[in-house]
Amino acid sequence: MGCSSAETVYGSPLTVTGDFIPSFTDTPTDNSLHLRQLRDQICSLAPVPISHHGATLTSVPCNLLQAKFVFIHCDAHHTPRQQPYEGPFKVLYPSPKTFQVDTEGKRVIITVDRLKPAHLNLEHPVPIAKPRRCGRPPRPPPSSPNSVTQSQTSTDIRPQHTRSGRHVQVPQRYLSVLGEWCSGHYKLPTCYQLD
Repeated sequence: MGCSSAETVYGSPLTVTGDFIPSFTDTPTDNSLHLRQLRDQICSLAPVPISHHGATLTSVPCNLLQAKFVFIHCDAHHTPRQQPYEGPFKVLYPSPKTFQVDTEGKRVIITVDRLKPAHLNLEHPVPIAKPRRCGRPPRPPPSSPNSVTQSQTSTDIRPQHTRSGRHVQVPQRYLSVLGEWCSGHYKLPTCYQLD
């Protein structure tokens, strides 16, 4: 092959530290000239470029950066016919990775991955959407004491207790069957018999 194994691997022969310094047997040189040549030779060496594996470039579509209104992807579980996006919401401040969005007067910071530009006719006023409620659903208003529940109208069964003292709660779907038992068509079990 005509070359050493170092030349095969690295593409050039290995440089020993002494090869940087010229031999003094040829001609005597000035120290300042020697120092300048040494600096020039060291500066000509190029470092190996470093690879950045963790740094990813963010790519945001132009139409998203210029959008005045956006739709926000709902990450929660949806019912089969529920829309995957909520909105439109007004953009307050776009940045390369997050957007500040106005949701009912609140500034919310949302990542670009959940946003989609809203292409709207801006000549007409845009109706701003309200975001979905988070957390538990609201409690129904308390009923008045004069109102009669369905279980009271269908049957007149009072709460019973088992022999161990546990409360027996009859499911609503069986109240119609219990109503038939109470009317005399069927014999009511002893735990549900009325006094």
